[in-house]
Amino acid sequence: MRRKSILLQSFGKESALPDADNLTAVYNFLRSNYGGAWEANEITELRECTAPLLLSAIQDARDADYCFVYFQGSGRMAKTDLPWAEAQLSLSSGEKITERDLNTGSPYLAQILDCYEEGTKLPISTAGRRAEVSEDRVARVEARKAFDQAVAVAERGVVKAQLFSSSAAPSTRKSFIDHLLSASRLWIENHSGVLHLDKAISLAAESMSADGFGSLPEYIGGRRLSHFPFALRL
Repeated sequence: MRRKSILLQSFGKESALPDADNLTAVYNFLRSNYGGAWEANEITELRECTAPLLLSAIQDARDADYCFVYFQGSGRMAKTDLPWAEAQLSLSSGEKITERDLNTGSPYLAQILDCYEEGTKLPISTAGRRAEVSEDRVARVEARKAFDQAVAVAERGVVKAQLFSSSAAPSTRKSFIDHLLSASRLWIENHSGVLHLDKAISLAAESMSADGFGSLPEYIGGRRLSHFPFALRL
């Protein structure tokens, strides 16, 4: 299965930058066996980029069977040229894009939009360097195979998980992506099999509610019965 992941972090000019690099945490998760054993060349990281650079990365991912897109930055729901509101994302270049611009056209597409209003003081996140991947090649091959199989049996289409927060939790608390990754690791420690994206978002929302977040993430998966994988443990 051809995979591609695009990790984007971009904040409007009026926003305070986060205290840590969230993209590194997501990168490490994807590279790990429990995150699906992604290869480094399947992951594109973009920080404070321009719209042309982002759209070029989206174009490069159009041949992927499964695409995972993560955006953290300034964004809100807004009325554009569609009859309904959609996510409008602000780049540090001053340009604006919509959630449609993040659609690679892949048969299986998962988007996570982690958005805050411009000027929001963001919660801190756990910093870290890129982690070393497992040297057990057999284990990585098996993890990758299992993840691909879980994607293949899911229903095709676009799935979104989104958070639009007008006020971040106090800075001593974790960000949405930290809650999502932490909740997934906790599930992995106590279960085996596949943790699907809908369940992972639900676990993150529970953790965020207990942590005092006023806004909680929403999972938009339609009426599908088979959801995309997010994590796994063999």
